[in-house]
Amino acid sequence: MRRASSLAAIAAFAIACGRDGDVTRRDVREPPADDGGDGAPGGGDPQGPACRGLVTVRLRGVDQGALATFDVALAALDVEANGATLPPRWSASGTLALAGVESRKLAVLASTPGETVEVTLRLAGIHACDGARCLDLDLCTAPISFRFDPDRVSPERCHVVLHLDLADSVQPLGDGVAFLPRFSVHY
Repeated sequence: MRRASSLAAIAAFAIACGRDGDVTRRDVREPPADDGGDGAPGGGDPQGPACRGLVTVRLRGVDQGALATFDVALAALDVEANGATLPPRWSASGTLALAGVESRKLAVLASTPGETVEVTLRLAGIHACDGARCLDLDLCTAPISFRFDPDRVSPERCHVVLHLDLADSVQPLGDGVAFLPRFSVHY
């Protein structure tokens, strides 16, 4: 019941943010295989640096509640390491489906031990469906920013995963709702 009323409030919020509630479903592109960007599986040469110095940043939707669809349109991905721009070796673009999937690849980064990496993810929009209706929303919030320590990345997995709580990221605000990202970072 809470989820149904949340989607009704989402519609009001979408209109308040300047969108018309267009329900057209966007194409979801599959990212390339999770191979570190060079065609070889993660883990790297046991004689070389862990993960061959590459870390994959992934996005996973968790706790989707009543939402059957939760697609995010990516606007930009900015990465800095120790205050300097770090261009990704590969980064996702387009729209990623988060409901009902394990995780989606956002970027492959070259990292150096001892760095602090800051990732800023800007979203262009969200498409959500609860089975009864679908809504396209504008985002009226700041981008999602998080830091991670490449030294904590498992050499067996070679990734860091941003868990975005889908159901709890849609929160009531005044007469409508807002997309207020609730997330955690997992190594």
